[in-house]
Amino acid sequence: MSDVLVKVGNEELTREDLNEFLSSMPPEYAQQLASLGEEVMVDEMVNQHLLYLDAKNKGLEDSPAYKAEMEKLGKEVLKGMAINEVLQEAEPTEEQTKSYFEANQDRFQKPEQVAASHILVDSEEKAKEIKEKLDAGESFSELAAEHSSCPSKENGGALGLFERGRMVPEFEEVAFDLGVGEISDPVQTQFGYHIIQVDNKLPAGNQSLEEALPQVMQELRRENQQKVYAEYMEELREKYSVEK
Repeated sequence: MSDVLVKVGNEELTREDLNEFLSSMPPEYAQQLASLGEEVMVDEMVNQHLLYLDAKNKGLEDSPAYKAEMEKLGKEVLKGMAINEVLQEAEPTEEQTKSYFEANQDRFQKPEQVAASHILVDSEEKAKEIKEKLDAGESFSELAAEHSSCPSKENGGALGLFERGRMVPEFEEVAFDLGVGEISDPVQTQFGYHIIQVDNKLPAGNQSLEEALPQVMQELRRENQQKVYAEYMEELREKYSVEK
């Protein structure tokens, strides 16, 4: 199947041209265009291409204003290429990453976490009926699948692990107070009435290097970049003799 979306004169504009056109825009504007559908996106690409052809036809690329803008743009591109080349040296090594983590381990903590399941219904009466069934030994996951209005019903009501601040306060307070395996009485929140079962608890503690690696790499990379940039600027000042 042809990838050509539209012809402008003798030129064919393809889907690749459209993707390149969208990527050249500010993300917010590209998203706005995309939300209006492909026809609108193609029309706008055509509009911009027509403006380009008209400017070329008028010889605007030979104008002093165009040459001045291109010179400024060229400077920015070259500066960006120069600094990117230098900052490649700032990528943390495996040995540096490990040393940094061990020296700053007290900063890489994981909070207390709870794994819980719940059954969400719209009335206290219904919640009490379900709690009675649970007390009588019926399966939590089966009752969640049958009665809960939360999408978690597809997983037997399981919400997975969460830390403090992730859930609404009323839910969170009960979940963190319960012991593993315990089931709450009905808990009212803005979403309805919950019956909560705590499936597991993980205490607060130190993260492993694997868990902390994204944060370690981010911090190290920033530190290294600042150091490399400062050293490089000092070299350039000496090389090109900056005087005040």
